[in-house]
Amino acid sequence: MLDQVCQLARNAGDAIMQVYDGIKPMEITSKQDDSPVTAADIAAHKVILEGLLALTPDIPVLAPARCRPDSIEPQPHRIQ
Repeated sequence: MLDQVCQLARNAGDAIMQVYDGIKPMEITSKQDDSPVTAADIAAHKVILEGLLALTPDIPVLAPARCRPDSIEPQPHRIQ
């Protein structure tokens, strides 16, 4: 299982790099608590969550509250 988890981490890194390399747009939004969430955060989260659910479907995944991509409030975040 360690090999699969390591591959999952590499896949999440690849998803992040697609944003930073400009393949996917760099979007920054804010959650309800005004903390920033980038497109890279969402991409990595999706890869990790889907991978863990496929790898260990009987083990619940514990993640930060309201971290599902569809629960993020799309509010532009200012970078200063």
